[in-house]
Amino acid sequence: MLLIQYRTGLIQEGVLLSIKGNELRIAVKGEDDVLRFRWLQEGWTSESHEIATFAFPLAAFEAIGMVPTSGNTLPEQAVQEVGPWNTRTLVS
Repeated sequence: MLLIQYRTGLIQEGVLLSIKGNELRIAVKGEDDVLRFRWLQEGWTSESHEIATFAFPLAAFEAIGMVPTSGNTLPEQAVQEVGPWNTRTLVS
């Protein structure tokens, strides 16, 4: 499960279906169609050109025994320093 947060303040609940190159596909609760987001210079952008961020609530991972620890996560600062994904390095 993940939360999609738009700049307008709207928050939607969804499930990540796929990541391919610079595109995410997400099934959203209460929606018939799958939402697509693309990584552009502004960030993750919906098909209707809205910028969005994603949050992954820990409770869903904890429920299946995947608990983040200092041994399996990066410090927040290290993640922020990486910058945007280079889609060419995602596919080998």
